[in-house]
Amino acid sequence: MPLLQTVDLTKSFGGIRAVERLSLSLGDSQITGLIGPNGAGKSTVFNLITGFLPPDAGRVLFNSKDITRHSPHKLVELGLARCWQGVRLFNNLAAIENVAMAVKRPSKGGRFSGLIIGWTPISGFSREIIEKARHYIEMVGLAGKSRDVVADLSFAERKLVSIAMLLATEAKLLLLDEPASGLDAKSLTRTMFPLLFKLAEAGRTLFLVEHNIELVKECCKKVFFMHHGALLAEGTPEEITRDSELKQIYFGT
Repeated sequence: MPLLQTVDLTKSFGGIRAVERLSLSLGDSQITGLIGPNGAGKSTVFNLITGFLPPDAGRVLFNSKDITRHSPHKLVELGLARCWQGVRLFNNLAAIENVAMAVKRPSKGGRFSGLIIGWTPISGFSREIIEKARHYIEMVGLAGKSRDVVADLSFAERKLVSIAMLLATEAKLLLLDEPASGLDAKSLTRTMFPLLFKLAEAGRTLFLVEHNIELVKECCKKVFFMHHGALLAEGTPEEITRDSELKQIYFGT
């Protein structure tokens, strides 16, 4: 049974059809890529899945439950969370404080994640929350930087803090919007590749919008190819990158 499914998902902006009857499914504990040229509709798909945009038509199913039109914070509670292409952090706070703000904690309305709601600095974190935050900081390889102010970190390190915040939500399905953007080859091979594999091995399911073909080839088990809002092809990275028609659309060669 797929962990996530979209069924005929459709979205238009004025006269532009950004997503056209998109149907796809994700396997559990796998890394799946969503690729295509700029303007293909990839980020719109992520916004529809994660509740930041309402679809014009179609459905989104998570664990066989219809989650179409659920709010973003409700989806985090159900186990689905995302991070953005641009790093969104509190630059004046330490890395561990940023992650602590995303750790699930009780509230009157149930459990929530500070990644989506509650974006107000919290003074006096409990020992339990700090220990959880430290665990996720260590998981992404920043144990030695946990007390550093985010503004003093490199871009690659800030990317890792944002992923640690995503992990702190305890979501099963993680949607990453261009995790390789802004990273050099060394950061990719030494940091990002091993981290993505580690998360999948730990039982997380990853769905990536990505332009870096090397990351897609190295990490993804399956790839979806979008063009003009429609799903044009799906298969292994090798199958997709060997297809001459898709190469022409994507690279112009």
